[in-house]
Amino acid sequence: MLKKHPEDEGCFFVIPRKAVYNCRMTRELIDQIQKKIVHLLKKVGDRPLPVLVQKYCDEIVHLAGNWILDELPTARIYIVKGIIDRHTHHDLLIVEYGGKAYVIDPAVWRFFKGKKTILMTTKHTMPEALIEIQKLYHGIWRISERMEKSGFERRHEWERRVEIKVDEAMHDMAS
Repeated sequence: MLKKHPEDEGCFFVIPRKAVYNCRMTRELIDQIQKKIVHLLKKVGDRPLPVLVQKYCDEIVHLAGNWILDELPTARIYIVKGIIDRHTHHDLLIVEYGGKAYVIDPAVWRFFKGKKTILMTTKHTMPEALIEIQKLYHGIWRISERMEKSGFERRHEWERRVEIKVDEAMHDMAS
Protein backbone atom coordinates (compact mmCIF):
# COMPACT_ATOMS: atom_id res chain seq x y z
CA MET A 1 0.00 0.00 0.00
CA LEU A 2 1.27 3.49 -0.87
CA LYS A 3 1.71 5.82 2.08
CA LYS A 4 0.91 9.43 1.44
CA HIS A 5 2.69 12.40 2.92
CA PRO A 6 0.33 14.90 4.67
CA GLU A 7 1.01 17.45 1.88
CA ASP A 8 -0.22 14.92 -0.69
CA GLU A 9 -3.91 15.50 0.03
CA GLY A 10 -5.67 15.76 -3.29
CA CYS A 11 -2.89 14.00 -5.16
CA PHE A 12 -3.49 10.69 -6.80
CA PHE A 13 -1.15 8.00 -7.94
CA VAL A 14 -1.75 6.23 -11.23
CA ILE A 15 0.64 3.37 -11.64
CA PRO A 16 0.48 1.65 -15.06
CA ARG A 17 0.78 4.33 -17.75
CA LYS A 18 1.18 7.74 -16.15
CA ALA A 19 4.11 9.08 -14.19
CA VAL A 20 3.77 9.20 -10.43
CA TYR A 21 4.34 12.78 -9.32
CA ASN A 22 5.83 13.75 -6.02
CA CYS A 23 3.14 16.20 -4.94
CA ARG A 24 5.42 18.51 -2.97
CA MET A 25 6.98 21.84 -3.82
CA THR A 26 10.47 20.62 -4.61
CA ARG A 27 13.53 22.00 -6.35
CA GLU A 28 12.76 19.53 -9.17
CA LEU A 29 9.26 20.95 -9.63
CA ILE A 30 10.57 24.52 -9.70
CA ASP A 31 13.28 23.47 -12.19
CA GLN A 32 10.62 21.77 -14.34
CA ILE A 33 8.49 24.95 -14.44
CA GLN A 34 11.57 27.05 -15.21
CA LYS A 35 12.53 24.73 -18.08
CA LYS A 36 9.03 25.10 -19.56
CA ILE A 37 9.35 28.90 -19.41
CA VAL A 38 12.80 28.90 -21.00
CA HIS A 39 11.65 26.43 -23.67
CA LEU A 40 8.69 28.66 -24.57
CA LEU A 41 10.94 31.72 -24.79
CA LYS A 42 13.70 30.01 -26.78
CA LYS A 43 11.11 28.64 -29.19
CA VAL A 44 10.56 32.14 -30.51
CA GLY A 45 14.01 33.65 -30.34
CA ASP A 46 17.67 33.04 -29.74
CA ARG A 47 18.34 36.05 -27.55
CA PRO A 48 19.46 36.34 -23.93
CA LEU A 49 16.67 35.69 -21.41
CA PRO A 50 16.64 39.32 -20.13
CA VAL A 51 15.72 40.40 -23.67
CA LEU A 52 13.14 37.65 -24.19
CA VAL A 53 11.21 38.22 -20.94
CA GLN A 54 10.55 41.92 -21.45
CA LYS A 55 6.94 43.13 -21.53
CA TYR A 56 4.94 39.97 -20.94
CA CYS A 57 5.39 38.78 -17.39
CA ASP A 58 1.57 38.68 -17.13
CA GLU A 59 1.31 35.79 -19.59
CA ILE A 60 4.30 33.92 -18.19
CA VAL A 61 2.99 34.27 -14.64
CA HIS A 62 -0.38 32.78 -15.61
CA LEU A 63 1.26 29.89 -17.47
CA ALA A 64 3.69 29.14 -14.62
CA GLY A 65 0.87 29.26 -12.07
CA ASN A 66 -1.17 26.80 -14.12
CA TRP A 67 1.79 24.46 -14.53
CA ILE A 68 2.25 24.49 -10.75
CA LEU A 69 -1.48 23.80 -10.23
CA ASP A 70 -1.16 20.83 -12.61
CA GLU A 71 1.33 19.28 -10.18
CA LEU A 72 0.00 20.68 -6.89
CA PRO A 73 -3.77 20.97 -7.29
CA THR A 74 -4.32 21.89 -3.62
CA ALA A 75 -1.81 24.78 -3.64
CA ARG A 76 -3.12 28.31 -3.20
CA ILE A 77 -1.49 30.51 -5.80
CA TYR A 78 -1.75 34.28 -5.84
CA ILE A 79 -0.70 36.73 -8.51
CA VAL A 80 1.12 39.68 -6.98
CA LYS A 81 1.35 42.85 -9.06
CA GLY A 82 3.93 45.52 -8.49
CA ILE A 83 4.63 49.03 -9.67
CA ILE A 84 8.36 49.48 -9.37
CA ASP A 85 8.44 52.94 -10.92
CA ARG A 86 6.23 54.97 -13.25
CA HIS A 87 7.23 52.91 -16.27
CA THR A 88 7.93 49.49 -14.77
CA HIS A 89 5.26 47.01 -13.71
CA HIS A 90 5.92 43.38 -12.79
CA ASP A 91 3.99 40.27 -11.76
CA LEU A 92 5.05 37.50 -9.38
CA LEU A 93 3.50 34.43 -7.81
CA ILE A 94 3.13 33.52 -4.18
CA VAL A 95 2.46 29.81 -3.82
CA GLU A 96 1.12 28.72 -0.43
CA TYR A 97 1.70 25.04 0.04
CA GLY A 98 2.76 22.74 2.83
CA GLY A 99 2.81 25.48 5.46
CA LYS A 100 5.15 27.72 3.45
CA ALA A 101 4.86 30.68 1.09
CA TYR A 102 7.07 30.47 -2.00
CA VAL A 103 7.81 33.61 -4.02
CA ILE A 104 8.28 32.68 -7.67
CA ASP A 105 9.25 35.12 -10.40
CA PRO A 106 8.72 33.43 -13.78
CA ALA A 107 10.32 36.44 -15.53
CA VAL A 108 13.16 36.82 -13.01
CA TRP A 109 15.76 37.59 -15.69
CA ARG A 110 14.09 40.90 -16.37
CA PHE A 111 15.64 42.35 -13.17
CA PHE A 112 18.18 39.73 -12.07
CA LYS A 113 20.01 38.86 -15.27
CA GLY A 114 22.29 36.19 -13.82
CA LYS A 115 19.71 34.51 -11.57
CA LYS A 116 19.73 30.72 -11.85
CA THR A 117 16.26 30.01 -10.44
CA ILE A 118 12.76 31.45 -10.56
CA LEU A 119 12.36 30.75 -6.82
CA MET A 120 13.11 34.04 -5.13
CA THR A 121 12.51 33.09 -1.49
CA THR A 122 10.60 30.78 0.82
CA LYS A 123 8.87 32.15 3.91
CA HIS A 124 6.48 30.78 6.53
CA THR A 125 3.59 33.14 5.78
CA MET A 126 2.25 35.29 2.97
CA PRO A 127 2.85 38.56 4.90
CA GLU A 128 6.51 37.57 5.30
CA ALA A 129 6.67 36.82 1.57
CA LEU A 130 5.19 40.23 0.71
CA ILE A 131 7.76 41.95 2.95
CA GLU A 132 10.54 40.07 1.18
CA ILE A 133 9.14 41.05 -2.25
CA GLN A 134 9.22 44.70 -1.14
CA LYS A 135 12.87 44.34 -0.06
CA LEU A 136 13.92 42.63 -3.30
CA TYR A 137 12.02 44.71 -5.86
CA HIS A 138 11.01 47.94 -4.09
CA GLY A 139 7.95 49.78 -5.38
CA ILE A 140 4.32 49.12 -4.46
CA TRP A 141 3.01 45.53 -4.39
CA ARG A 142 -0.46 44.07 -3.92
CA ILE A 143 -2.15 40.72 -4.26
CA SER A 144 -4.16 40.92 -7.45
CA GLU A 145 -6.01 37.59 -7.53
CA ARG A 146 -6.03 33.99 -6.49
CA MET A 147 -5.33 31.79 -9.48
CA GLU A 148 -7.71 29.16 -10.70
CA LYS A 149 -6.64 26.47 -13.12
CA SER A 150 -7.27 27.50 -16.73
CA GLY A 151 -8.28 25.37 -19.66
CA PHE A 152 -6.23 24.41 -22.68
CA GLU A 153 -7.56 27.23 -24.89
CA ARG A 154 -6.71 29.96 -22.39
CA ARG A 155 -3.21 28.56 -21.91
CA HIS A 156 -2.71 28.39 -25.68
CA GLU A 157 -3.80 32.04 -25.92
CA TRP A 158 -1.15 33.07 -23.35
CA GLU A 159 1.52 31.12 -25.24
CA ARG A 160 0.53 32.83 -28.52
CA ARG A 161 0.65 36.25 -26.84
CA VAL A 162 4.18 35.51 -25.61
CA GLU A 163 5.26 34.43 -29.09
CA ILE A 164 3.71 37.53 -30.70
CA LYS A 165 5.26 39.91 -28.17
CA VAL A 166 8.70 38.31 -28.49
CA ASP A 167 8.47 38.60 -32.28
CA GLU A 168 7.53 42.29 -31.96
CA ALA A 169 10.36 42.96 -29.48
CA MET A 170 12.90 41.30 -31.77
CA HIS A 171 11.63 43.29 -34.76
CA ASP A 172 11.90 46.55 -32.75
CA MET A 173 15.47 45.70 -31.73
CA ALA A 174 16.45 45.03 -35.34
CA SER A 175 15.07 48.40 -36.47
